[in-house]
Amino acid sequence: MIDYTRAHRFLPSAGCAAIASFLGWWWAGGTVPLPEIVSGLTKPVQLQLIIMVALAPATVWMFSSITSDFERVARRSLLPFDALALLTLLGPVVVSVGTMYLAGDGRHAPALLRDALCFVGLALLCLGLADETAALTVPVAYFMAVATFGGAAQGQSHVWAYVRADFRPGHLVLSAAILLAGAASFTVRHRRY
Repeated sequence: MIDYTRAHRFLPSAGCAAIASFLGWWWAGGTVPLPEIVSGLTKPVQLQLIIMVALAPATVWMFSSITSDFERVARRSLLPFDALALLTLLGPVVVSVGTMYLAGDGRHAPALLRDALCFVGLALLCLGLADETAALTVPVAYFMAVATFGGAAQGQSHVWAYVRADFRPGHLVLSAAILLAGAASFTVRHRRY
């Protein structure tokens, strides 16, 4: 267990997630105006969305291909350890969300959780289907596409840019589904039991 936590950089990854979730909470509701590509179809991008993108590289760093290659020869199931690694990565976000609610500032908490689940899930999905390069670039490219082209008329967002839209409960379900699909694809490719 100790070797697994060191190889997967539990403490630094949890620290990155804690910093990202704290900054996401701190700047929740803050926006950054982006240049309009199509007049009238964009709206400012939430700062917490920009910050939550950092969880994708943290996920890739935690589940690096070098470590995964060494672990392929393991004769025991690593699924419980992988679940613990995901909990270590997403735990600080969940703690921040809970603290936001306890502090009476929970308006942006579900969106913070939605964004974290989405970007960690996208990184895991790309790790499972492709490689580390895709896992680093696809979530960031998705964010850039959402930020630049995700706006729709009357300040709304396109369906594919749901992380930019105002929070709805279905968004959290979609992000959880992306996380589960990512975890499943990573498990199938890197954890052949």
